[in-house]
Amino acid sequence: MKKIVEGQPFKLLEAVAEKLAASILALYEKVAEVTVKVTKPDPPIPGHYKSVAVEITRRRKNG
Repeated sequence: MKKIVEGQPFKLLEAVAEKLAASILALYEKVAEVTVKVTKPDPPIPGHYKSVAVEITRRRKNG
């Protein structure tokens, strides 16, 4: 997971979260559902935000 977060840059937090969730489901067969929250401190967007975050839940597709 470290390679995903520290590797190739992503433009959107959603893309990082999706990649992490997909990787966890692919690597760990016993995991049926995963929730991933990604937080970016001091985002480069207009306004005064300490951080922004996205949280997603993904389930294994059965069949």
